[in-house]
Order: sequence, then structure tokens, then C-alpha cells
Amino acid sequence: MTYDLACTITGAAGFVGSHLCRALLEQEEYSVRVFAIDVPGADWSRIDRQKLTIGSNHLSVHEWDVMQPIRSDFLAVDAIYHFAGIADPKRYLTESIRVMDLNLKGLTNILERIVLWSAHRPRIVYSSTSEVYGLNEDVPFSERDSDHTFGPTYESRWCYALSKLVGEHYLKAYSREQDVRHTIFRFFNLVGDDIDAPGVGRVLTQMVASALERNTIFVTEPGTQTRCFTHIDEAVVPLVRALTMKKYDPPWLEDYTINLGSDEEISMIDLAYKVAHQFSSNPKVKIVPPDTLYGPGYADVIKRKPAIKEAERVFGWRAQRKIDDWLPGVVRSIASR
Repeated sequence: MTYDLACTITGAAGFVGSHLCRALLEQEEYSVRVFAIDVPGADWSRIDRQKLTIGSNHLSVHEWDVMQPIRSDFLAVDAIYHFAGIADPKRYLTESIRVMDLNLKGLTNILERIVLWSAHRPRIVYSSTSEVYGLNEDVPFSERDSDHTFGPTYESRWCYALSKLVGEHYLKAYSREQDVRHTIFRFFNLVGDDIDAPGVGRVLTQMVASALERNTIFVTEPGTQTRCFTHIDEAVVPLVRALTMKKYDPPWLEDYTINLGSDEEISMIDLAYKVAHQFSSNPKVKIVPPDTLYGPGYADVIKRKPAIKEAERVFGWRAQRKIDDWLPGVVRSIASR
């Protein structure tokens, strides 16, 4: 069978990777061949829950660790989505080496193999993070103009952000020196029904776990810090376009760095009360020091809001769904896992 386009997705069993698999296979404009790869023993239940048939003509699932050189057949594609990584603040403090290795060695294994296999240059679509902006107070964060700062010391809390930023610079160097094109997406708090189990990973699942286990949601000081959340069903649209753009303008041969997120801000204290109201008419929220939740050395960013003009310019995309539209369903989904 022939396909219009083909891609490889690392971390395909994860939250964003599994939703991207579904979105690529469901879009109707082009037929897409998807190689979905993740570590041996990965939990593929997200793929099953999204009713994707493993081993179908369009999707094949493979066990492969990004710490190993990538197989040649995974390179014979139009794009490689490198989404493997650990997005869990608690693990930044306890598994810093593993977090950085996945972000850096995994990427360089792919880039080095592409250069060795010189007959082809697939585009690299890289999952970076809003954390690369560090403690920057120049809000909204601009892809072109914001300074990257990480506080007075390089605490282990920043291992994820710093290694993602180094990964971005690896991609820029390979683009200049080896003609490997790239699209970098800096994710701003993507959420959805399959995000994580309660207590695992991201802030929303931490809040749900607190509500279920302690009937109180804990928020790190000062509580007024803000975030911008984007539902995964919207976020996959520009991710898909990063591949299908090969078939239309803007030019496939350009490189892009894109903030991927909504510009609707909410404070953590307000979010906590919204989540708590899903469980109780008399919600309890308590503000605590950061190390109470995440351990010594954790620092929080006061404002994290993306500039969104690049996403609009390159992909014609802007998040539309508001927090109140998706929050009840996502909270119920997390609580039921």
C-alpha cells in the first residue's frame, strides 16, 4: 500500500503521542503511515482507549528505546516526532540524569543516525516546553524576543527545561550544518481525558489526587501564579500540520519555533477552587511552600503565558476552547483512572 505521507512518533504511548497518532490517522486530506514507537514494556492502553487498531495498515507499534540508535526503517519517513520524555516535576528532583538523558541523548541518537544515513533528511518535530522561558518576567513569552533565564543557580528543578533548551540548540545547529529541518513546539500545559492518573505528573492531576485522597487541594505559594491550559483535541491540529505542510505552503524547507498553547490565563488558586468544586460544594484549598509538594529545591514561575502570533502565522491556528468548557470532563476522566 502506498501513502501520501509517513512519520515516526517516539513516546507514542504517552499522552500527546497517542493523541497525535489518532489525529494523524483520522485526518482525511492525506493518507498517513504512522510508526508508533515507545520503550519496551510501555503501556499502550491510551492507544486502545482511542480505538486505534495496533498493527493496522496505517499504524504499526514498535518497542524501541530512544537511548539506542534509531532503526533505519524509522528514518525512511517525512517527519520524526520526537516526543519521548519525562514531564513530571517530582521526577525532575529525583531522576535528573534520566530526565536529561531522554531529552538530549534520545535526540542526538536520532540526529546522528539521520546524518549517517545521508540519503534522506526527515523533518524533526520536537516537543519542547514552556519551561525553557524559566523565571523570565517578560510576559507573554515570545519565541523571538524573550530572554531565557533560570534563576540564580542551576538547581536540579531546571534539568528538564535546560535539557529541552539544549535540544533546541542541537536542532538549530543540525539545521545549519547538516541540512536537517525542524519544527520546535513549546508546549504550554496540554490537558485532556488521558492526561495522567491522579497524582502523576502535571499540576491538574496533582490537584485531583489531593481532592480524592485528602479532601483538600494544595497549591504552592503564592497561589497567584498563572498558567495557560490547552485541550489536546485542539493542540493536535498544528502538530498534524507540521507533517501535512509538506503538501502546501508555508515552505517545507523552513525551520520553525512555535509556542503551542492558549493565551487564557488562570491563577493556581482559582484553578484549585474550580477543581475542588467538581467534588464538593464546600471546597478546601490550602497554600503551602513549594517543597511540600515537590521536594527541596523546587521553584515556581509566577506567570507563564505564550505569545501566540507565530502559531497563527505559520499554521493558521489559535486555541478556542475555554477552561470552563473542558475542565469538568477532564477532571472526571482523571478521577476515574
